[in-house]
Amino acid sequence: MDPLRPSVSRETRLLLTIVAVSLVLLWVLARIRFPGRAATPNPVPPVLAQLAPPSAFEDIASTVAQLAPRLGALISTIVVSTESGPGPQSAAAQALRIRDGLAVALIDERDKPRTTEGASIEIAARDPATGLALLRMPADDNAPADIWSSRGPQSPRFFIVSDLSVGGVSLRPVFIGALNSIASPRWSGSLWAVPYGAELRAGTFLFTVAGEVAGIAVPHENSLAIVPGEVLINAVDRLLRQPGPNPAALGVDVQALSPSLATALQAKSGVVVTWVDPAGPAAGIVSPMDVVDRVNGNAVTSPDQWEAQVLGLSDGNAAVLDVHRRQGEMQQVRVIARGKSASADDPALGLTMRTIPRIGAEVVHVLARSAAARAGIQAGDIITRAGDVDTPSAANVSRAFGTGSQGGSLVVALTRDQDHRVLAINKEP
Repeated sequence: MDPLRPSVSRETRLLLTIVAVSLVLLWVLARIRFPGRAATPNPVPPVLAQLAPPSAFEDIASTVAQLAPRLGALISTIVVSTESGPGPQSAAAQALRIRDGLAVALIDERDKPRTTEGASIEIAARDPATGLALLRMPADDNAPADIWSSRGPQSPRFFIVSDLSVGGVSLRPVFIGALNSIASPRWSGSLWAVPYGAELRAGTFLFTVAGEVAGIAVPHENSLAIVPGEVLINAVDRLLRQPGPNPAALGVDVQALSPSLATALQAKSGVVVTWVDPAGPAAGIVSPMDVVDRVNGNAVTSPDQWEAQVLGLSDGNAAVLDVHRRQGEMQQVRVIARGKSASADDPALGLTMRTIPRIGAEVVHVLARSAAARAGIQAGDIITRAGDVDTPSAANVSRAFGTGSQGGSLVVALTRDQDHRVLAINKEP
């Protein structure tokens, strides 16, 4: 043996033999498992690629593509129009078919739905507390989607979310890190808090990767929440059984009770009354700066809870309010709700104003769906000219609008912060 030649140990020769045999076996297995594949001069990379699983993104993309035809047939694009702003406004929304010829959508009570072709959609029932509306849609042969049984809070997962696009409805995956239960006075069951950063919009529907209805995204206390599919379908069933009478209002606006207001008003909890309609049912019973602690025995600690109690009232219903007066006394009062106007073309001016001598009339409140609301007038505006009257009083503005002919308009000049504007308040015929 040459003493200068390096020797190879027995262990090294054994290891090299094992590697060589393993490569040969992998090549043979690949040829047996994938006989239709062409031979490659370097068999190791293709074999490893065949054994590697597909990525999670590829799985989700494939799932979305498979669900698109079925879910796309269940979701309709509708157009909702409202006159709550300066002139008619329109926006697109989604409606999910849940019964034969019946769909559900989240739309405002002032909105009028129609198809994308312009035909009006009949509203079968509406819940002003939740914003749900049942819409009668043309019947089709598509079976409704199944409802996901969540069985309580879940681990992180992907959902398929419906989005509106130029071509109609599109689907995309959204990762939700946790489904933590939260309570809402507007719904009969628990909701799920939407984690920070989740890309959701109110009114969009969520589905599982199996195509089941997981829920709908809704507003919840300045954020969003998910109404689980089971809670959503229960709310729909209640509306079908009891479509609801003519909705009514108390004519009261409220805001949250901040710590500083609680100290100043000597109140521990509740909501603060900010405005009372002088012609409404609560006029003379409650006043601005009163604190409402309970409605019909139910505690109200936020404007959301207040609306959950009063938006479900019908014409003639009584609302018993526990009121904390500014003088520090607690009093229980009874207010009879009054039905809202069924017409969206209410010709009433809809302004509550106070006169500022030698300046004009300051707008204190604007009634929704009124002529002033349609013109775009807002609370805080100061009307400096009404028709031919400079520095008008509140009575001058009301008189100028009332004496105008049906179908005419009152042109006003106003100041809003540092801006000066001219608006036409149209009086519908």
